[in-house]
Amino acid sequence: MKKRQFKKLLRRYKKGKATGEEKALVEGWYNYHATLEDRSLPEEMLMETDLHAVWQQVVADNTVPVKRISFRKLSTAVSIAAVFLLFGSVTFYFTKFYQERILSGSMVSQPLFMKLGSKQQDIGAYDAYVQLGSGATINLDSVKSGKAFSYDKVNLRKEEDGTIVYKPDVNKWDETSASRNIHTIHVPKAKQSKLILSDGTKVWLNSESSISFPEVFAWNERHVEVSGEVYFEVTRDVSRPFYVKTKDAVVKVLGTSFNVSAYLDENISSTTLVTGSVNVFVPTAEDDVASETSRTLIPGEQWAINKSNRHVSVKSVDIKDIIAWKDGLIAFTNLDLKSIMKKVARWYDVEVEYESYNQNKKFTGGISSRTTLDEFIQIMELYQVKIENQGNGKLVVRDK
Repeated sequence: MKKRQFKKLLRRYKKGKATGEEKALVEGWYNYHATLEDRSLPEEMLMETDLHAVWQQVVADNTVPVKRISFRKLSTAVSIAAVFLLFGSVTFYFTKFYQERILSGSMVSQPLFMKLGSKQQDIGAYDAYVQLGSGATINLDSVKSGKAFSYDKVNLRKEEDGTIVYKPDVNKWDETSASRNIHTIHVPKAKQSKLILSDGTKVWLNSESSISFPEVFAWNERHVEVSGEVYFEVTRDVSRPFYVKTKDAVVKVLGTSFNVSAYLDENISSTTLVTGSVNVFVPTAEDDVASETSRTLIPGEQWAINKSNRHVSVKSVDIKDIIAWKDGLIAFTNLDLKSIMKKVARWYDVEVEYESYNQNKKFTGGISSRTTLDEFIQIMELYQVKIENQGNGKLVVRDK
């Protein structure tokens, strides 16, 4: 749909002459725009100003147009995908993180429809299991929001938003053994969790992730160990540096925010700095002394190690993409289908098999935690990707 056609549609809507399908398109844009901007519905002039700004950023060389879709199909798409509105060869991308990112529908980067709609699954809920150093396991789903409980020298509180607040019972723990008594929070697939440690450090755990921490931090340093993907906002304490250990690296900080991605089934392990400063290194065989791989990052940089060849690299990245998951969104820019499906598999707790797919096709977009699996499958079909849900926790992917 060209700009003049879109304006004509707005005028038809204003005069009450728009069809049901046309109204769905316009109202979907207006409602979502208002939600994102936290303001009343935009006037037509404001909307056209925004539209003009959008238009100036559209990629000029759009050699591979997006497949034309009828108004009826578009209306259906809008009802299941309020994050994106597709008009001919131009995609308007309105999410909390990507309002300013305008993308063309080329083969290089095919924008993806996703939804912020009603939940059918409690995906992304802040629930978790904690395994105490004694071996006891507590299902935190059974703890009501706003309630606290104590067990085996541990005080836990579940805030109204689901955040788990950990405090050791200082009246019961033995100082000589407390730092060796390790607790672990495990977050399964299709879940997320937020945790506040005893020093006030805030921790977000993505699907299929875990964090291990001592009952009490040592007097001179703070150590945790993680797997999967974890975001930290570390409480500053100059006298006690904070260390995050993964299977492949160690991150040393004083007080800062950063993201660690260290899934065991991924070939790349990375640390991305959001604020402050961190030092990242590969530990030696004997201890955690920094080796020649040591790098000090500045905000916006990502340290990564290739597990196959042990090559270390540092590059600038889009922070919003990296940490979007902690706010309920899987984000990806120019990413191949297989990499996206790895994220989807953790999000929905499914296994993925491939019969055939175009490895050169790239996608840019985001998946809300409120998008159901069936909706995701319908959306992918618009981009000639067939995903069959076999109903036993297994998806089969093929090109249409």
